[in-house]
Amino acid sequence: MAKLRRILSIPAAMLLAAFLFSCSQATEEARQPGVYASFRDIPDVTREDIHAIEKLQATRSSFSYGMILSTEAFSGADGNVTGFSAFLCDWLSGLFGIPFIPALYGWGDLVEGLERGVIDFTGEMAATPERREAYYMTDAIAERQLVVVRPKDSAAPLR
Repeated sequence: MAKLRRILSIPAAMLLAAFLFSCSQATEEARQPGVYASFRDIPDVTREDIHAIEKLQATRSSFSYGMILSTEAFSGADGNVTGFSAFLCDWLSGLFGIPFIPALYGWGDLVEGLERGVIDFTGEMAATPERREAYYMTDAIAERQLVVVRPKDSAAPLR
C-alpha cells in the first residue's frame, strides 16, 4: 500500500475495507436494506474491524464524500446535496456513527481533493486496472442499468 497514492485517507480506507469485506461475507438474506442498525450487526465482522471503526469514531468528526453534479448528486431546493449519493451518505452515517457529508465538486477539484486527502470518498471513479495501480479502490457497491430507447428507423446511437 506504500506505493499507492491515497484516494482515501488511511483511516477512511480502513473503514471502507472493513465494511466491504464484512458485507461480502453476509448471506443474501442478511443483505436486505435496513437489516443493520450498526456495523456491529454485519455478519462476520471481526474484533479488529470493530476496534478500527471505534478508533475512527474517536478520532474523526466526519468524512467527506465528493461528487460531481449529476443525477446521483445535485443541489436540492434547500441548497443541500440530494440524490442517491446523499442517501448513501445518510445510510453510512447511521451505520458507522460518523457523519458522511456529501459535497459537489468540479472534476478537477474532485481529483485534486482526493490526491490531497481533503476528500475522503467518492463514487465517481470507475475502478480500472490503471487506477487500481495508483489508488486504493473497492468494487462497485451499487449498480444501475442504463437503457437507451430510440425509434426503430432512427440512426444508431453514438458509441
